[in-house]
Amino acid sequence: MTTTSVDIESQSNAGPTLEQRLRRALEAEQFVLHYQPKMDARSRSITGVEALMRWNDPVNGLIDPAQFIAVLEQSGLMSEVGRWAMKQALVDVRRWRELGLKIRVAVNVAGVQLRDTRFIEFVREAIAQSGVNDAMDLELTENGLVEDVEGSIRTLRGLREIGVNVAVDHFGSSQSSLPYLSRMPVQSVKIDSIFVDGAVRDAGTKTVLGTLISLAHALGYKVIAKGVESEEQWKLLRSLHCDEVQGYLFSPARPAANITRMLQVQSAPRRFLR
Repeated sequence: MTTTSVDIESQSNAGPTLEQRLRRALEAEQFVLHYQPKMDARSRSITGVEALMRWNDPVNGLIDPAQFIAVLEQSGLMSEVGRWAMKQALVDVRRWRELGLKIRVAVNVAGVQLRDTRFIEFVREAIAQSGVNDAMDLELTENGLVEDVEGSIRTLRGLREIGVNVAVDHFGSSQSSLPYLSRMPVQSVKIDSIFVDGAVRDAGTKTVLGTLISLAHALGYKVIAKGVESEEQWKLLRSLHCDEVQGYLFSPARPAANITRMLQVQSAPRRFLR
């Protein structure tokens, strides 16, 4: 099932505002999670999944978060919806673990969530309720982390103490943030698709991409490249020693049931013809 691109903002002019509709969506449990696999860059085996939110609107069907995330943040709903997403992702991980499918899930965290003084407490409670304490990564943007460097460092240390890994999204998008990021206890970084897309067409961008990967490895980070859409891009990233890759070449974001089948196929015993 694909997401819909509609002008949901203009639709609200004749009735409830988009904020009101989103509040109702939360109450009516209309938000759903789809998952995009992350693959080992060499073997192309699934190493984890990223949870991506969708709004299953009764009128327009599945709506991409790009069309409503800004309103969630402006209205103060982001923290509540973010808590729901984290709990749901852990529920799905527990189901996969019960099937013998060991996988980690990455959940995106907005800056407003990170600045909540109760954030670590909520994460700890969500993990305890799920019964799975070694399966979650949190993805945060560079900008969200450097808004309050010292506060971010304290929060990240607290997350590490409860077994949560942290990935920095859009790594390299802001050179001014690199000195701050080098101080933060994060485990991996995600390189934006703009570098991946440009590297196969432009020698300068390829140099930047290789430099970012080398820099991240020098800082002790695992490197994930997102937005991989062609074999050429994948082969380039593999040659540059990128650790993991993610994108439409391997799979779009899919419902949890589809991911279950993909993991079961991957974990099934291989039979070789003599």
